[in-house]
Amino acid sequence: MMRGHRPGIVLLAVVLAFCWFTTGGALGKSTLDDFETDATATTTDHHDEKPKHDTTQHPDSPADDHQVHTDDSANHGKPSDDHQVHTEGAHHGGGHDSSRTSEANEDFSAAVVRLCVQGLGILGVNSWYRINPTGDVQTYLKPRHSGDQLLAFARVDTAYRSVARDIDCLDLRSELGYGPLGFQYNVSHFRESHPTDSLTVSEIYGLYRMSPSSKVEIDLGLGTMHVMGNGSTGMVSWTLPILIQSTDHFGVEFRPAWAERLNDYDLAMLYHTRHLSLKAGYRWMITPHDSLNGPYAGVSMGL
Repeated sequence: MMRGHRPGIVLLAVVLAFCWFTTGGALGKSTLDDFETDATATTTDHHDEKPKHDTTQHPDSPADDHQVHTDDSANHGKPSDDHQVHTEGAHHGGGHDSSRTSEANEDFSAAVVRLCVQGLGILGVNSWYRINPTGDVQTYLKPRHSGDQLLAFARVDTAYRSVARDIDCLDLRSELGYGPLGFQYNVSHFRESHPTDSLTVSEIYGLYRMSPSSKVEIDLGLGTMHVMGNGSTGMVSWTLPILIQSTDHFGVEFRPAWAERLNDYDLAMLYHTRHLSLKAGYRWMITPHDSLNGPYAGVSMGL
């Protein structure tokens, strides 16, 4: 049995080794304190006040003469009343064309929104029918089997991530769901040895799980991201995980998430057996000026 699984395990080992050897110096001289400070900094820009101009009228100032000259110039060549009426009529006719164009654009935008909403609804219904197959849906969607990575009822992932020589991380992800609805909790705990420090980044999402096909799952999630170190800061975030189970044993997952000043990107390859998967990948946590990046290896268990 191990002989049949050996190519997949070897491939995962090669991917992990490549990531490990190419991650050197990803963080540079940054520390967990630097990362936390950058991730939780306020985005309010403080602009210098513009110098105020002196509006005091001086006795020798030619302002009055200039004002008289400006008024004469403005009145010179002023269009007649007939010409003004003609111009207003032309503008009035052009207003009808502009109004029709605006209405057409609004109709098109509304149609695109309706199409997107209907598409999202259909993909969510597909996830429901994969859990509860009925009728003709089975002709193009395969029913979900217990232990599949896609549309998991319950799933727990744990992984060890190497960030820098003196920084490592333990990642934990848990997910509960049924059909198109799910809940996900992620936590990453960083440890730094020199200087001694720690930092925790957690993410909580409500998920809408969609199934374009039996081998692809796309989730749309909204929630919060929290950074906890010297203090605790929360940010609204959203995520768009894409899970592909190309064969019975191989899968690829990309899990991006975005918050105000912190982006999280997780790319992994999985070798899957019933209820258990080995995974190797690379994860980027990026702020405007710092990052905590590194390869990882771990396991995933699901129902």
